[in-house]
Amino acid sequence: MGRELFDEISLNVIAFLEGHSAVSKVYFHEKSPASSFSLSSWERSNSPCVLPEDLKAFLTISDGLLVKWDARLHGETFALGCMGINAVSQLVEVPVNSDDDAAWVEMLLGQGELVAPADSLGSVAPAVMQEARLLREKFRAFDMDSSCSNGKVCLLFVKPSHAQVWFQDLSKRWFFIAKSFTDYFRLLVMHLGIPNWHSTFTDIGLDEGTRRWFRFMSPERLAIDLEQFHVLQQRRRAFKGEAVLPSSPTDKPMAEAETESAGGTRVDLENLEKSQSNTKSLPKKKRPQAAERQPDNWAQQRRSTAMATRGKG
Repeated sequence: MGRELFDEISLNVIAFLEGHSAVSKVYFHEKSPASSFSLSSWERSNSPCVLPEDLKAFLTISDGLLVKWDARLHGETFALGCMGINAVSQLVEVPVNSDDDAAWVEMLLGQGELVAPADSLGSVAPAVMQEARLLREKFRAFDMDSSCSNGKVCLLFVKPSHAQVWFQDLSKRWFFIAKSFTDYFRLLVMHLGIPNWHSTFTDIGLDEGTRRWFRFMSPERLAIDLEQFHVLQQRRRAFKGEAVLPSSPTDKPMAEAETESAGGTRVDLENLEKSQSNTKSLPKKKRPQAAERQPDNWAQQRRSTAMATRGKG
């Protein structure tokens, strides 16, 4: 995938970073497409798991992704941001193991149809945990981002043909992030590769250092993450039968929070190959809604080449 196409499908994230006063340099590592042979070989080696169509479409355009950027603060320059997706050969299996039943509450939270009503948790909790133990024996996970230093971002197969994106923290606990690769891709670019951003989906949340960078780089994204963290904490407490804290006026149903958390315009990754073969038909982006928007200069700092390409469409 070339830099121009990536900037087009990522809502001009590179242009935004290059125009930000805190960023000194952006490094885009161009990747060649994955071959159909390498994709089919992966599926044969990891049968019966089948790569999701949106991830497969992405890999046929770019066999992985690596975008890094250096920050500039108080006259010093240092490496900070990183957005990565492993090549197909790096999608290696990660052990899905835990002897702590409490850690598997998250597994059930990520599967909406398995969550029992909060008012009946007291009587069915043992059965729910037994179901969790049975489920985890069938789960398989594959590392999606080797550049992640605060845990593992994994493509987790709850069924051979049904994969979601989960985060395993350094204590080996699992937390749900996204229902599809497409949703995860949007989250990845909206969080700008700021270190430790995945922690917003854990029961710990973002540390203060990460919050400071978001306040500086994307305060609107931080506001969405903090609101979602509150919603998730409420869900966790209700699921465990604990007292739920008073809801804030801005609380949203979980489905709505998940949709809003991804932010930005939905990217049709399954049609990337068609977009590359006919640059005149590159998908046109609509300006994100207020709740999803990056700072105002996000849409203004477009690269001239991308503008010219869209103008021909």
